Amino acid sequence: MRALLATDDLVAVIDGDAREYEAILAGPDLGALIDLSEPACVLFVSMLHFLTAEVADAIVAAFRERMAPGSYLVISSGHAENNRVRDQVQAAYGDATVLTGRPAAEIAAYFDGCDLVPPGVVPVTEWPLDERDAGHLQPISPRSPAPMQARMLAGIGRKRG
Repeated sequence: MRALLATDDLVAVIDGDAREYEAILAGPDLGALIDLSEPACVLFVSMLHFLTAEVADAIVAAFRERMAPGSYLVISSGHAENNRVRDQVQAAYGDATVLTGRPAAEIAAYFDGCDLVPPGVVPVTEWPLDERDAGHLQPISPRSPAPMQARMLAGIGRKRG
């Protein structure tokens, strides 16, 4: 991402910890590029499951509340469906990392006040691709590695006005 800074005036990096969301939202770096009173897109991709449920809920709520109507919220998060896989992932990261898989209903609750874009909150592998992208995909051959067993759910919501 930092490499893009040299080539694109519309790219910014905000150094910070998502758990300090109030400082990020109030800081000058965010406001220098994004006017949250205008529609914007907020991405929480593959990060919320590395936070406790309470912290993740607070972060998403703080951003969602400040988003203007018409803004989009994009979330992908680990699903609490398979404890064995969760335990394997936790072992890979070690005890210093929190890993919180959430039930589908709790992930869907992140989108309160938003209209979900079809297909809704579903496994990331079920999101449709734009037809323009289809030609770039390679089919999975029988010799390809098995798909990941960890389950990620994803959704896109548009904040209601």
